[in-house]
Amino acid sequence: AQAIFAQVAWPEVDKTCICSPLLAAVVMATQGNEVHATVQVPQVQVMGKVIGWETGGLPAGVPEGSRFVHETHIGAKTTAVAVVGCCCCGCLSLLIFACPIDERDVYIAPNGSKYTKDGARIE
Repeated sequence: AQAIFAQVAWPEVDKTCICSPLLAAVVMATQGNEVHATVQVPQVQVMGKVIGWETGGLPAGVPEGSRFVHETHIGAKTTAVAVVGCCCCGCLSLLIFACPIDERDVYIAPNGSKYTKDGARIE
């Protein structure tokens, strides 16, 4: 908690007619022209399981020197778009394979092989 002190020009208030508990607390905290307030600063909390490069280690099965990347690949969504597109546009829809829409997080080893974030090798 941090204390904040500010100089304000505070008019005289009749303390018997204050309806709000918060306003009453502010009026009661004033001493002369000085207002004393305590502010709670929220703390950052990390939640969830942290893996891989964030902790400085690699999952079991991933070679040393691998880098963690987010990539696009040909998967179920890309294939579904191509199949539906073939019904509408014919063979022209197969161009979707040049720009896949599926995404995943992988480790890429120095030799080019890919691994999932859990350490399983992707063929």
